[in-house]
Amino acid sequence: HPSGAIRPILGVRQTGASPKDYETALDRAAKKARYGYEHARERIARYDILGNPEDCIKRLDDFIASGVNYIVCQWSCEPQETLDHIEWIAKEIIPHYK
Repeated sequence: HPSGAIRPILGVRQTGASPKDYETALDRAAKKARYGYEHARERIARYDILGNPEDCIKRLDDFIASGVNYIVCQWSCEPQETLDHIEWIAKEIIPHYK
């Protein structure tokens, strides 16, 4: 890291079957949180990337424009669904950045 560089780390969430809109994805993610729905909803809305491919790409673009250099994926799905989520990101999100 260059001296003084800020390197934010974010979570990318895919919550079950692809939601049709951001609000549905946010609601699903907040309901799974261990620390209270309202608090979770606020934190997830501020820091996480979730929703359909268009929602995720817009959110990623916003973070990139603000100086984010690294994205860390953190899965909120069941362990057996993780591979499906990785494939979803590879198919629907990554091609936008090639």
